[in-house]
Amino acid sequence: PKDLHVYTDVKVVGMLSTWEGVVYRVELPKAQVKKIKWDSSKQLMYGSLLCLSDDSFETLIWATVWRRDAEMMSGEGQLDIRLPFETFDDRL
Repeated sequence: PKDLHVYTDVKVVGMLSTWEGVVYRVELPKAQVKKIKWDSSKQLMYGSLLCLSDDSFETLIWATVWRRDAEMMSGEGQLDIRLPFETFDDRL
């Protein structure tokens, strides 16, 4: 489907404490995001559902986009995501 995007080698680079709970800052490889016009793109918009895995999708971690800033995406390839429930997964 054209609205399904796969990003590989995504890394958690920080955590933020917000009124909604813990938010994770993730970084996508610049080669995968540099050609996208983030100020008008519908990719990774607020509320977009994400499925994360580090074991070829044997286990899944669900998250949503909490904040996507066009400048942060264009420059650092970073956005903030939030898990919809508390997790005890030590991979994050």
